[in-house]
Amino acid sequence: MSNTPEINEMLRQKAINTVSMSKRAGKLLLGFDLVKDSVMLGKTQYVFVCSDLSEKSLKEVRFFCEEYGAQIIKMPVTMDEVLFAVSKKSGIIAVLDMGLNKKLRTLCADLN
Repeated sequence: MSNTPEINEMLRQKAINTVSMSKRAGKLLLGFDLVKDSVMLGKTQYVFVCSDLSEKSLKEVRFFCEEYGAQIIKMPVTMDEVLFAVSKKSGIIAVLDMGLNKKLRTLCADLN
């Protein structure tokens, strides 16, 4: 069953708020290099990518995620929305807190 546009917008906003909350908690990594290092060190198994991430960047993320067994989760959020929420523009994100990570994964699944 498909969500209504209002419900989708509410879920998107919750996803943005979860990213913001992760930043305030000090559990958010932004950018290719930091996220890649986190995956390589086994600190996270999930890499969140923004909906407007370039194909080239997505290809690079896929490569290291496949190599280290991490899962890519596409967020229904743009890089500009991440910029607005956490004051840094990035299309590649890792959430280190497992509770916030699970919440963001659930929101993304509900929207996809």
